[in-house]
Amino acid sequence: MKKGFTLIELLAVIVILAIIALISVPMILNVVEKSREGSAKVSAENYLDAVEKYIAIEEIENKEIKIEKNKIYKVEEETNYEIEGEVDNTLYLNNVVKIKGDYPVDGYIKIEEKITYAEFTINNYLIECNESGICEVIGKQNGKEVQAKSIEINEINESELSIGKEIQLTATILPKNTTDKTITWTSSNDNVATISASGLLKIIGYGEVTITAKTSNDKTSEKSINLKLKIKEISAGSYFSLFTNDSNNLYGWGHSNNNGQLGNNDTSAKLSPIKIDTTLKFLSISAGYEHSLAIDESGNLWSWGNNSNGQLGNNSTTNSLVPVQIMSGTKFKAISAGSYHSLAIDENGNLWSWGRNSYGQVGNNSTTNSLVPIQIKSETKFKSISAGEQHSLAIDENGNLWTWGNNSNGQLGNNTTTQSLIPIQIKSGTKFKVISAGSYHSLALDELGNLWSWGDNNYGQLGNNSTTKSLVPIKIMNGTKFKEISAGYYHSLSIDESGNLWTWGENNYGQLGNNSTVNSKVPVQIMSGTKFKAISAGNGNSLVIDENDELWGFGYIESGVTKNNGAVINVPIKVNFNN
Repeated sequence: MKKGFTLIELLAVIVILAIIALISVPMILNVVEKSREGSAKVSAENYLDAVEKYIAIEEIENKEIKIEKNKIYKVEEETNYEIEGEVDNTLYLNNVVKIKGDYPVDGYIKIEEKITYAEFTINNYLIECNESGICEVIGKQNGKEVQAKSIEINEINESELSIGKEIQLTATILPKNTTDKTITWTSSNDNVATISASGLLKIIGYGEVTITAKTSNDKTSEKSINLKLKIKEISAGSYFSLFTNDSNNLYGWGHSNNNGQLGNNDTSAKLSPIKIDTTLKFLSISAGYEHSLAIDESGNLWSWGNNSNGQLGNNSTTNSLVPVQIMSGTKFKAISAGSYHSLAIDENGNLWSWGRNSYGQVGNNSTTNSLVPIQIKSETKFKSISAGEQHSLAIDENGNLWTWGNNSNGQLGNNTTTQSLIPIQIKSGTKFKVISAGSYHSLALDELGNLWSWGDNNYGQLGNNSTTKSLVPIKIMNGTKFKEISAGYYHSLSIDESGNLWTWGENNYGQLGNNSTVNSKVPVQIMSGTKFKAISAGNGNSLVIDENDELWGFGYIESGVTKNNGAVINVPIKVNFNN
């Protein structure tokens, strides 16, 4: 037996070892390199370790996942795994990336700003990982009950919602193989929306509601819905109001409906807004003292309510509880309902007037009531009108201002107190674009946006810091430009060109909305920070539409703005459509 190696044998051993080294070192270096690159061996016996290593492969940086497009991740030397789906070298937000392969690893990662949830199934074991990369073995899918970890109600498209609409809601429960997928649905406000046991959502009314989905182990998800009735046009009468929505449907409410002025075929009070049951769609509305006017989408003229003085224009003095068409065949573009008389402009600019005429407010050079519309000042074309208590205003197509009727308080603005039975031009040389006739005072905006007022001023409704009437138009708030005005019975409203809301005059019911019941002789801004687009001053009450098409009311509302009949509301409150 040999006791040692010969030199040749020793050299042979060294050569063999060198060859082994030359082969092994690159393999070791390759393993290290692969480890550095993110490759990892998965041990089927240690599922948690396997997932943690897999997560590591995804190169989490600051809790974000970066995935390389089409990169092959090696889990075992002989098995390749690919990222399924289009991804790029940057964070792929709100995407679910699936991992597929031959090895028994199957799952997904939801790519968001950070890892919010990941689940994997390895050899029938369900493993979950949280946003910090900490993973937990939940249990075998086919051997142990899997509890819900989260639930999320799927997206609800509010633009598709409308009264009476039904939509089937769904929710996603994670993990996907949760054993008990029972969902309990609830609604926080059945007056706005109901939801069935199967998740069928039905819209009942307008307002806010929260829909909740709950799993059997009390995991919950909530979705809030705010269904708004978008207001298009408003008109405040005497203890009743009208408005249209963006679909041109007509709504009304009020304590006063004894003459059918709401047009809903009865005479009972409606303390919250109701949709007037008619197939008609209206482009323009006007609420008078106890009667109403409207123009439909085809330009037809309708009237309803009190008709004691022929103000409905249907050749009778009988009240109507529903809209009746008058002057069939003539198309109209403007209307205004006064206390007991009415004005309208047809599509050709002709001016029509009818109803009570005791002070010449019809403008036909008489004081006899007219039961049908009659054309006045036929030689002139008009573009704007406003009917007050007993006087009338109009702007012709050239911007000239005309007034007629009662002038006891100088409301005609012609520097007298003598009534006029025909239209007379005032303030010649100034062009006007907006007018509004109150009970005994008048407002106007010239083409530059300057605000003018004249007539009765007992409550400061002219806004000139006095209570003395003015027989001629006077400019107020010089330096501020306005785009909307509305003269109520004894108070006034305006919107400046920036959308700010101003009020002044009588305030006994809080109709100025400034958190008091003290009259104001000068305009005061209310609801600073909110922008407005439309206003209407009534008899002791005010209505305004903000830039989001929502309706606010204040004063002697009698309307269900709150549930208190005849409440005095001295700050603006959103009108409640679901009392």
